[in-house]
Amino acid sequence: MAVSPEQGARNRRGSSSSMEEDDGTSVELYVYDLTKGAARVMSQMFLGRQIDGIWHTAIVVYGREYFFGAAGIQKCRPI
Repeated sequence: MAVSPEQGARNRRGSSSSMEEDDGTSVELYVYDLTKGAARVMSQMFLGRQIDGIWHTAIVVYGREYFFGAAGIQKCRPI
C-alpha cells in the first residue's frame, strides 16, 4: 500500500491496513514518517535538498509491532 508523503506526515500512523486471517487474527501494516513532518520542513536547510520524510514500516499482529532495524527483526508495543 503506497502512502503519499502528505498522508504520512499527518500523524504517526500515516497508514493502517488490516487483513483478517481465517482464525480471526487482525494483521495491520503501519507506514509513517518518524519525524512527524519535520524532515520535510527542515531538510532543505540542513541537507541542501528536500526530503519528504524518514519512513518506518511495521506489521502489527497479536498486540506486538514487528519491524526490521539495526539489530535485525525487532518488536515493541504498537505506538
